[in-house]
Amino acid sequence: MSAPELRALLVDDEAPARKVLEQLLSLHPNVRVIGEANSVANAADLCRDLQPNLVFLDIQLNDEIGFDLLPKLRPVPAVIFVTAHAEFAIRAFEVNAVDYLLKPINPQRLASALERIQHRPQPVFTKKLVDSDQIYIDSRPCFEWST
Repeated sequence: MSAPELRALLVDDEAPARKVLEQLLSLHPNVRVIGEANSVANAADLCRDLQPNLVFLDIQLNDEIGFDLLPKLRPVPAVIFVTAHAEFAIRAFEVNAVDYLLKPINPQRLASALERIQHRPQPVFTKKLVDSDQIYIDSRPCFEWST
Protein backbone atom coordinates (compact mmCIF):
# COMPACT_ATOMS: atom_id res chain seq x y z
CA MET A 1 0.00 0.00 0.00
CA SER A 2 1.44 3.38 -0.96
CA ALA A 3 1.64 6.27 1.46
CA PRO A 4 -1.12 8.87 1.15
CA GLU A 5 -0.20 12.11 -0.56
CA LEU A 6 0.85 14.95 1.69
CA ARG A 7 -0.24 18.33 0.31
CA ALA A 8 2.17 20.77 1.89
CA LEU A 9 2.10 24.52 2.42
CA LEU A 10 5.47 26.15 3.15
CA VAL A 11 5.27 29.19 5.44
CA ASP A 12 8.47 31.20 5.83
CA ASP A 13 9.21 34.88 5.29
CA GLU A 14 12.53 34.03 3.61
CA ALA A 15 12.22 32.83 0.00
CA PRO A 16 15.63 31.05 0.05
CA ALA A 17 14.53 29.01 3.09
CA ARG A 18 11.32 27.99 1.29
CA LYS A 19 13.39 26.99 -1.77
CA VAL A 20 15.74 24.78 0.30
CA LEU A 21 12.78 23.07 1.96
CA GLU A 22 11.07 22.56 -1.38
CA GLN A 23 14.23 20.95 -2.77
CA LEU A 24 14.47 18.61 0.23
CA LEU A 25 10.79 17.70 -0.10
CA SER A 26 11.24 16.89 -3.80
CA LEU A 27 13.10 13.76 -2.66
CA HIS A 28 9.86 12.48 -1.08
CA PRO A 29 7.45 11.35 -3.81
CA ASN A 30 4.40 11.36 -1.52
CA VAL A 31 4.83 15.09 -0.73
CA ARG A 32 3.50 17.74 -3.08
CA VAL A 33 4.11 21.41 -2.31
CA ILE A 34 0.81 23.13 -3.15
CA GLY A 35 1.68 26.64 -2.01
CA GLU A 36 4.04 29.04 -0.30
CA ALA A 37 3.31 31.90 2.08
CA ASN A 38 5.46 34.61 3.62
CA SER A 39 3.06 35.85 6.32
CA VAL A 40 0.37 34.64 8.70
CA ALA A 41 -2.41 36.34 6.70
CA ASN A 42 -1.17 34.92 3.40
CA ALA A 43 -0.85 31.44 4.96
CA ALA A 44 -4.36 31.60 6.45
CA ASP A 45 -5.82 32.52 3.04
CA LEU A 46 -3.92 29.73 1.29
CA CYS A 47 -4.92 27.17 3.91
CA ARG A 48 -8.57 28.12 3.46
CA ASP A 49 -8.34 27.96 -0.34
CA LEU A 50 -5.98 25.00 -0.85
CA GLN A 51 -6.76 22.82 2.22
CA PRO A 52 -3.25 21.45 2.79
CA ASN A 53 -2.95 18.46 5.10
CA LEU A 54 0.56 19.53 6.14
CA VAL A 55 2.06 22.92 6.96
CA PHE A 56 5.77 23.60 7.39
CA LEU A 57 5.76 26.67 9.62
CA ASP A 58 8.55 29.05 10.56
CA ILE A 59 8.37 30.72 13.98
CA GLN A 60 9.61 34.22 13.14
CA LEU A 61 7.73 35.72 10.19
CA ASN A 62 8.91 39.35 9.95
CA ASP A 63 6.94 41.07 12.73
CA GLU A 64 4.66 38.06 13.25
CA ILE A 65 4.97 34.72 14.99
CA GLY A 66 4.02 31.45 13.31
CA PHE A 67 1.92 30.34 16.27
CA ASP A 68 -0.58 33.08 15.38
CA LEU A 69 -1.58 31.10 12.29
CA LEU A 70 -2.93 28.06 14.14
CA PRO A 71 -6.14 29.60 15.62
CA LYS A 72 -7.06 30.80 12.12
CA LEU A 73 -7.13 27.26 10.69
CA ARG A 74 -10.12 24.91 10.60
CA PRO A 75 -9.38 22.10 10.35
CA VAL A 76 -5.82 22.39 11.62
CA PRO A 77 -3.52 20.36 9.36
CA ALA A 78 -0.45 18.52 10.59
CA VAL A 79 2.22 21.10 11.45
CA ILE A 80 5.99 20.74 11.35
CA PHE A 81 7.81 23.78 12.66
CA VAL A 82 10.98 24.65 10.74
CA THR A 83 12.98 27.35 12.48
CA ALA A 84 16.33 28.57 13.69
CA HIS A 85 14.91 29.16 17.19
CA ALA A 86 15.26 26.15 19.49
CA GLU A 87 13.62 27.97 22.42
CA PHE A 88 10.08 27.55 21.04
CA ALA A 89 10.14 23.73 20.86
CA ILE A 90 8.11 23.11 24.03
CA ARG A 91 5.41 25.53 22.91
CA ALA A 92 5.30 23.83 19.50
CA PHE A 93 4.58 20.45 21.03
CA GLU A 94 1.98 22.03 23.32
CA VAL A 95 0.03 22.92 20.15
CA ASN A 96 0.39 19.33 18.85
CA ALA A 97 3.18 19.88 16.33
CA VAL A 98 4.23 16.70 14.53
CA ASP A 99 7.86 17.77 14.76
CA TYR A 100 10.22 20.68 15.27
CA LEU A 101 13.09 20.94 12.81
CA LEU A 102 16.00 23.32 13.27
CA LYS A 103 17.60 25.13 10.34
CA PRO A 104 19.66 24.10 8.53
CA ILE A 105 17.33 21.15 8.01
CA ASN A 106 18.81 17.71 8.49
CA PRO A 107 17.41 15.52 5.66
CA GLN A 108 17.19 12.46 7.94
CA ARG A 109 15.19 14.39 10.54
CA LEU A 110 12.87 15.62 7.78
CA ALA A 111 12.35 12.04 6.57
CA SER A 112 11.64 10.94 10.14
CA ALA A 113 9.07 13.72 10.58
CA LEU A 114 7.33 12.75 7.34
CA GLU A 115 7.27 9.12 8.44
CA ARG A 116 5.67 10.18 11.73
CA ILE A 117 2.86 11.87 9.80
CA GLN A 118 2.17 8.66 7.88
CA HIS A 119 1.47 6.86 11.16
CA ARG A 120 -0.57 9.62 12.70
CA PRO A 121 -4.33 9.05 13.00
CA GLN A 122 -6.27 10.90 10.32
CA PRO A 123 -9.17 13.13 11.35
CA VAL A 124 -12.46 11.37 10.83
CA PHE A 125 -14.75 14.39 10.67
CA THR A 126 -13.67 17.80 9.46
CA LYS A 127 -16.91 19.24 8.08
CA LYS A 128 -18.80 21.82 10.12
CA LEU A 129 -22.27 20.85 11.24
CA VAL A 130 -25.16 22.61 9.57
CA ASP A 131 -28.76 23.15 10.70
CA SER A 132 -30.04 19.99 9.01
CA ASP A 133 -27.38 17.65 10.46
CA GLN A 134 -28.29 15.00 13.04
CA ILE A 135 -26.02 12.97 15.31
CA TYR A 136 -26.82 9.28 15.91
CA ILE A 137 -25.64 6.86 18.58
CA ASP A 138 -26.67 3.21 18.25
CA SER A 139 -28.98 4.12 15.34
CA ARG A 140 -31.05 6.43 17.53
CA PRO A 141 -30.96 10.22 17.16
CA CYS A 142 -29.32 11.71 20.23
CA PHE A 143 -29.04 15.28 19.04
CA GLU A 144 -30.90 17.31 16.51
CA TRP A 145 -29.78 20.82 15.68
CA SER A 146 -32.62 23.29 15.90
CA THR A 147 -32.58 27.04 15.48
